[in-house]
Amino acid sequence: MTLKEHWLGTVLSRDSSPVARISSLNNQLVSSSETGVTIWNTSDRSVTRILTSDSVDQVRYLSTNTIVTISRTGNLSYWNTNGELRRSVSISSHGSHTSMLVRNSNEVIIGTKTGKIVYYNSEGVVNRVEETSVEIVNMTLLQNNNLVTVDIDKKIKIYRSSDYTIIKTIDRSTESSQIKYITSGFVDSTEYIKYTVNSKLVVLNYNTEAVFKSIESHETIQAIQYVNNKIVSVAVSQVLYYYELSSGYMVERVSINRDILTLDSNTTHMFVGTKTGEISILQWVNKFVTTFTTIESTSETVIGTNTGRIAILNSKNIITKTIETNVQIKSMTFLSNFNLVSVDTAKKIKIWKSNTYDLVKTIDRSADTGDITLISTAIVSDQEYIVYTIANKLYVLNFNSDTILRQITLQTNENIVSFKYIVDRLSTVAVTRTLYFYYLDDGSLVGSNTVTSDVVRIIGGSINSVRVETTTGIQTVDVRLNTKRLFASESLNRTKLVAKLDPVVVRGGIVVPVPTSKILLIENKNILYERMVFDEPMVALKLLNETTLVAVSDQARMALIDIRSGLKIKEIHLGTKINGAIEAVIQISVDTVLLKIKSKLLSSFFFVVYLLQSNHSKFDF
Repeated sequence: MTLKEHWLGTVLSRDSSPVARISSLNNQLVSSSETGVTIWNTSDRSVTRILTSDSVDQVRYLSTNTIVTISRTGNLSYWNTNGELRRSVSISSHGSHTSMLVRNSNEVIIGTKTGKIVYYNSEGVVNRVEETSVEIVNMTLLQNNNLVTVDIDKKIKIYRSSDYTIIKTIDRSTESSQIKYITSGFVDSTEYIKYTVNSKLVVLNYNTEAVFKSIESHETIQAIQYVNNKIVSVAVSQVLYYYELSSGYMVERVSINRDILTLDSNTTHMFVGTKTGEISILQWVNKFVTTFTTIESTSETVIGTNTGRIAILNSKNIITKTIETNVQIKSMTFLSNFNLVSVDTAKKIKIWKSNTYDLVKTIDRSADTGDITLISTAIVSDQEYIVYTIANKLYVLNFNSDTILRQITLQTNENIVSFKYIVDRLSTVAVTRTLYFYYLDDGSLVGSNTVTSDVVRIIGGSINSVRVETTTGIQTVDVRLNTKRLFASESLNRTKLVAKLDPVVVRGGIVVPVPTSKILLIENKNILYERMVFDEPMVALKLLNETTLVAVSDQARMALIDIRSGLKIKEIHLGTKINGAIEAVIQISVDTVLLKIKSKLLSSFFFVVYLLQSNHSKFDF
């Protein structure tokens, strides 16, 4: 029996028998192996007592004074912590055991290969036997003490603690292989079920049955342990990985240098049982990801943590560089030149050079009242600005001169939860269940819309719609009534001229179609031109590329229009080729469009792919 100090922390070792299970309670730790059960005192790292020399698979603290074990021969035993055996009963008649849990310090729950769930009281008497007929692979408990099981058919079942009835069955049979380990825990205020399939860790919202996160460890997972809010530890071979679940990113990696078999934790430490019989006692990892952002062109991800670390991960989620700031990172974003912008809890906005991540500039905003929660960027009048939020206020910052261009206070006391620059001038601000649309150049509110669930973040959008991640999934919010029509009517100050067609956002402004088959280019509320396109009604107006629009009339004519001048580059007469009126045009590529045509003979639609350069249709259907 030895007690060694290790660079990873304290290592306990009684002999070389593989550690089967670990259970911790307060300052005590109990472990089981082929050579018996050992009680350890984790305060002074001493051996308190050896209960038995029998081979034991399962061990749990039932209470501060009682330990329960299951031997390989199928005996359920109740022990006082002073070493006295209180009771031992055979469970073999129920089938080979696969898992054991303790609930409320008075109930032992055992899952078996025959599909039985057997409930014992604190004296070893059977209270109930649930017959499922399918092998129970593993079990866990929710915070409300409801039992969660997973069987060999990959069905997750939740049983109500008060009456043992099944509340819910979640079918995960689409998983590629068997679910092996299962546990539960919180991410912020939401409780999730976490389970493993080979090398994959899945975080499942058991209320919606939606997968919240799927994390790939690239090697078979040997054990998992929920640590604290947002953090879960995953054992793979000889390495312990800590993942922050709200982002799915790894925040710590500890090499044990021994094959890991089992995990447990208390409020301060992680206990790692190994194949060589040693138990490593590690300090809790209390790092978690506070923010992250991605460079889409390189698939790099940058994460910021509560400890002030900024880590750059490549496309395989391997950390390639770290920056230590020692102050919690609140939010991050990228400028158009790919320089990274971060803001910390000290309200220091820092700009880091792309590629090297050397510090370029620090902007001190500590004089601002309140905590900065979000940071982003936006283009205002062809110049890039940093935008940050405090409570229900939006600040537009010139990062070259370190001056505030504009402060916008929302017409609500709710805190801003997300901000996104959409197109020139137009940005979206989200509070709990409302989106507000603002022009940043003058700070004016031009519209709003609502969502059905709480907003997590604004993903992106256009003048047509905004995609929003909510607590129940992705929602697409149509903003035509709140933005485009207001954009056009406000700029023209004559609402009646706005056509049924949607305006088209172009660089620096917006092109508005009007009922007389004209188009108007508006920039900064000024009409730069008004051009007649057709003699007949226009049925479609689309952006083909950065310099060209495509317009289609109801008489089967198509025009290519130069955006800056409003003049027609080319007009294509389609009437002799198509027996119908063109009702819409959809861009497929730079020089190819899909036409939607209503037949004149039949009350139906057909489609033609039209090649603009060759002036003919490629095929129709």
